[in-house]
Amino acid sequence: MSNENMTGEGDIVNKSNLQINTAVLRYEGSIRWGPPYFWLTINDTPIPDKHFGELVCWIEENILAVEEWLTISENEGPITR
Repeated sequence: MSNENMTGEGDIVNKSNLQINTAVLRYEGSIRWGPPYFWLTINDTPIPDKHFGELVCWIEENILAVEEWLTISENEGPITR
């Protein structure tokens, strides 16, 4: 994942190839003994009511691939799509 860096508190910043667009994963929490999950903003616009894993990749300048978590339940584990 090129163009990626961490900013304080576990946030992940990922700029598109031409540096025009920015996706920021803001640390939300983690499943006990498991991976962290995040809120997502794209160009300072939040994506509401959704949780995301730490994988993020710009496919093209205007296409972003992310891992959406459908649940953050410790009992069910992360169910993703």
